[in-house]
Amino acid sequence: MKKKKVRVQVPKLVRGIIEMDSDHFGMTREKLCNLIILKVGYRSKFDLVKELCNLEKVYLQFNLNSECLNFYLDILKSNGNTNESEVIRSILLTYINLNSFLREKILFEEQVAYFEYLKKSKEPVKVVVGDRIMEEKVIRIFPCPKTHYIRVAFEKHEDYLSRLKVTKY
Repeated sequence: MKKKKVRVQVPKLVRGIIEMDSDHFGMTREKLCNLIILKVGYRSKFDLVKELCNLEKVYLQFNLNSECLNFYLDILKSNGNTNESEVIRSILLTYINLNSFLREKILFEEQVAYFEYLKKSKEPVKVVVGDRIMEEKVIRIFPCPKTHYIRVAFEKHEDYLSRLKVTKY
């Protein structure tokens, strides 16, 4: 039986998810990686999205604000003959297929960049945590092992990025 050793550099997040799934499914990392190659390798992103489209459907309704509307109209133009529903569905399905860490990093890239800057510069920052204002240095920014949402570790505590309010940028 032929074997090939595969060694590929991936983001730490990817390896963490592989390890978490490996534990959850009760199989070795090698078995899971082989299964992923077999089951996902030739499937296009479109095929995976199509499978999601076969699930029960509900309506999602929201208003596009003026800033977003111009951007959206440009997206429609660049997609040619695709209807509006397909464009929105594709955007939303792309979003939900991202890991929570990546979704949050994309949505709040300015805040993440600011905390990364503070970490490198070792400057203290005033943040509102609950009903307290704390001034501390950022030690690290990382995906929570359980939820994969972004956590920020300070000198004396850590919290989810979404719960932190900076008193000034």
